Amino acid sequence: KNPVVTISEQLGTVAASTVSTINSGGRRSRGLIEMEAALKNWSLEYYRIQISDLIEPIALWLPLVNLNLNVETNVSGTFIIEGNLDEETLLGDIYLTDGVISFGIPPLPSWLTEKTRTSIDMSISTGKNVSLIYPNFDSPILRATFAENQKIDLSIVAPQMTTTIGGDLAFRSGEI
Repeated sequence: KNPVVTISEQLGTVAASTVSTINSGGRRSRGLIEMEAALKNWSLEYYRIQISDLIEPIALWLPLVNLNLNVETNVSGTFIIEGNLDEETLLGDIYLTDGVISFGIPPLPSWLTEKTRTSIDMSISTGKNVSLIYPNFDSPILRATFAENQKIDLSIVAPQMTTTIGGDLAFRSGEI
């Protein structure tokens, strides 16, 4: 279907429209995307992008540099990014599958810059095959798989990067 775009004097919106992704293995996922932007004198005052109702999970790489934590997983659920030219916030209620959480960040691509302007406020639930490796892949002391349907809340507040993690994560299996 064609997206419905509404533009007024200072606001542009795209109504819920179908979006499709294809991963490198050829798996396709569809969902809905909604967008909104507030403009003032051709400057971006505010934006919001929401992705929801994914049919299949999509790949996510999230290097949390300030925590030295690397997350590589498949996710589904609702994702929102909102902000302005100076700061942004990642929001959502997401479900992880087939993922690894480890300490130590691999070399970052040249286009990715470390910044302390992104806040995060997410509820995270675990699905099948979500593992923790500590301290890193090269010399793991602990390898553990989380039980399914565990839930935590992650909050990172910029620019101080104050981090709060709440909830319980039980392990299903593991080795030391």
